[in-house]
Amino acid sequence: MEKKFRGNVAAAKRLLLTRAGNRCSNPNCGVRLITDDGIPIAEICHIEAISEGGPRYNPEKIINKEDARKRIADLDNLIILCPSCHRLVDSDPIYYDADWLRTAREEHERKVLNQLESKSAPTSNKELNRTVTSFHQSLDIWRENIENGDEEFWQSLFKTNPKLIAQAIPNHIIQIGDKCYLGGKGAENKGGKVVDFLYATNFSKNFVVVEIKTPKTRLIGKEYRTCVFSPAEDLTGSIVQVLSYKTTLLKDFHSVQRDNSFQAFEPTCLVIAGNLEMEADDAGKRASFDLYRSNSNVLIITYDELFYKIESLLELLDEG
Repeated sequence: MEKKFRGNVAAAKRLLLTRAGNRCSNPNCGVRLITDDGIPIAEICHIEAISEGGPRYNPEKIINKEDARKRIADLDNLIILCPSCHRLVDSDPIYYDADWLRTAREEHERKVLNQLESKSAPTSNKELNRTVTSFHQSLDIWRENIENGDEEFWQSLFKTNPKLIAQAIPNHIIQIGDKCYLGGKGAENKGGKVVDFLYATNFSKNFVVVEIKTPKTRLIGKEYRTCVFSPAEDLTGSIVQVLSYKTTLLKDFHSVQRDNSFQAFEPTCLVIAGNLEMEADDAGKRASFDLYRSNSNVLIITYDELFYKIESLLELLDEG
């Protein structure tokens, strides 16, 4: 019964993506949700949250768990957006209320129907198929190695599957390289800094500095006050480390760049670490962690969150 239900959810998401014409349903956006090089960036947004405290939660629609479960696959309550627009509408649910989102979706789908053209590019489809295959393989690796604390193992996985990290950042990003030298050597030719991964946004060509830890990296520290927890030392250390890479890159950028293809005006910093589902075993821990990262100038995504997003994308992209 559970498998059948998950199949219904996946089918609903695929139908929604088709009806949206593979584009963001925000009328002020309309960005393609599958890029030319096969990177999917689609996200499903609930028009009315299915859990209390979520954006646009309507208690009249949710009486029990069965109601909430049905709303997960209810097409009337879903809209497909790009990651940036998903964050936008959830950050301001008063302006982007349920009526606004439903109207936007209906107008977008009507526009898609009126402009429907079959211009599928075989090369793009092949690239997308390779991406889907790669995501399936990576998801299997994640499930088999949740307890793997070897940083080099995860470094290798992200190196061979660069589109995984692209799912962690709303902007379309491309991998420049791994173990990249950023400068910082002194006169004695020591002290240079090497970052795990260096990416760049596809449009602005600005750098994204990525620090990789492992699913075993601690995220949440000791209880500071009742139901208030400090971040773990491993996490704060990772943040300081990636910020030091950013500082070095800004300082020595002109001495290490090989061409003028990329810029370093305000690089984004990303840390991938830990397993929130395994560590945040109560509401206080999860709330403390979310408060900490939402007020950080470094993007923090956990391994379970990243691979949950991969799993959700595969539900959109897989056939049948």
